Amino acid sequence: MSKFYVTLLAVLPLVTLVACGQPDEIDDDLNTDETPYTGDDTDDFEEVVNEAPTVLYMSPEEGAIGVFTDDTIEIRFSEPMDPATVRVGTHGNDDLPLTWNATLDAITIDADLEYSNGYGNHPELTPGRRYEFTLHAGAADQEGEYAEPLVWSFETAKRMKVELEPDLALTRTVMGNGNVHNQGGNLYVGDSGVLVDESMRALLTFDLSNLPEGAIASEATLAAEQVAVAGLPYVYLGSIYAEPVSFREITGDSYDTPATGAPESLSGNAALEVKTSDVSHIFMGALADRDGSEDRAQMMLRFAETASVNGVGDTATLDIDSVAVTLHYLAE
Repeated sequence: MSKFYVTLLAVLPLVTLVACGQPDEIDDDLNTDETPYTGDDTDDFEEVVNEAPTVLYMSPEEGAIGVFTDDTIEIRFSEPMDPATVRVGTHGNDDLPLTWNATLDAITIDADLEYSNGYGNHPELTPGRRYEFTLHAGAADQEGEYAEPLVWSFETAKRMKVELEPDLALTRTVMGNGNVHNQGGNLYVGDSGVLVDESMRALLTFDLSNLPEGAIASEATLAAEQVAVAGLPYVYLGSIYAEPVSFREITGDSYDTPATGAPESLSGNAALEVKTSDVSHIFMGALADRDGSEDRAQMMLRFAETASVNGVGDTATLDIDSVAVTLHYLAE
């Protein structure tokens, strides 16, 4: 409750006595103590006036576009409120679950909570939908003053899907001895079985420049078909991993390009089939910093071990034409 104060001054009237028959003369004897009037006989008192609570802000704001489906919905009041009187609804559900802060002047509605959004019950907001929320009449602060009812709306981001093929100019097999395989050829991961510096890794690049501004990756899956296996790479070298890297060109030194994040498993066996890996965090990071990533998502494919030096080449071959990323993203 906000208070402002009105100060009322009650001033005793001054009385002037006029001598009978002498209206222009003042009796000097009236002021017996010869002390001038100072206003000390003023009576001060205060009247408390209550202000009705108001909504300071809502999040998402009115008319927002591109709201993410897991965003938190929040309302903040100017006063501590009486929670028993506050009701918020949307699309037919007039009593959404509310979480109050400690000072009782803000509520949150977690989108992960199940509630009706007009399109059936969902565990979170639906992409590409318009939502309208209502603060119902009767919401009162702790002094019993009522807030005005409020209606506001926003739109969630659209969920989009795209298939990305690798940028062949920055997608090659690189070797520990500095050799770089030809552009467009299949990708090889493994070793020669003789020399450590003849082990092989594959560098992949995916161009993101055609995605809309503000796009946010929600899911990304790398797919690559394993078409040949020589020796026993999954016995001697472990599994193939996809790990994030960053580079501008492929040179003889690219084999040692350092990882910029945690690796994700791509293949753990010699089956000739399409292998997949969840590379969401690589694309999330690249799209979150498009200037820094230069609008590219990049990764290296490598076995857990560099080389076995067992006298036999242990290599997995991936068909370059099968390599792709299925990217789901949110955009306005």
